[in-house]
Amino acid sequence: MAVTTVIFDMGGVLVWTHWERATVPLGRLAGTTSEKVMGTIRTGDAYLPFMRGEIDTAEFAGRMAASLGIQMPVEEFIALWNSILAPNPDAGRILERLKGKIRLALGSNTDPEHYKRSVEVQPALALFDDVLLSYELGVCKPDAAFFSLALEGLGVGAEECVFIDDLSDNVASAMALGIEGILFKSMAQVEEELTRMGILQGENGV
Repeated sequence: MAVTTVIFDMGGVLVWTHWERATVPLGRLAGTTSEKVMGTIRTGDAYLPFMRGEIDTAEFAGRMAASLGIQMPVEEFIALWNSILAPNPDAGRILERLKGKIRLALGSNTDPEHYKRSVEVQPALALFDDVLLSYELGVCKPDAAFFSLALEGLGVGAEECVFIDDLSDNVASAMALGIEGILFKSMAQVEEELTRMGILQGENGV
């Protein structure tokens, strides 16, 4: 069956995540290193539940501050949290070439604050036909349930989809369900891969 849908990850593909913009100042406040702050984000009891939609913004900010031993108003913490995001300037051209010729879906592990800010910094996100977000699905990649729910929501079969992500575990999980996977390195590489698959056919055609 022909590919009908291309699913793009967001962070690390369409939007860059400069974590040091948050972890360095938080580390200074907490009297610890940026690396330890990052470890707390990854393994603590705040970020994953936030990305799964299990807690709201205020609880997330409160849990993070408590885990770091600091006090900070929610608004100030979220401003710092959102400061990590920046657009990949190369994304728009590829998405514009695909738009209207194939279904574009966004499939991302994210939280509501990061998604809202990403839409602000990356105008190309407006080109997507469908949006599949971990905090709405209640599950994060690489859990196979993320992809099962995504396919169900899109109403398509795995063989109709190509999935693009910068994390190998996420790509492997998608491929285990029969979705074609591309491990993202650059937009130029994605362009080459989609051309090889016959989805892109030359600079001005799709």
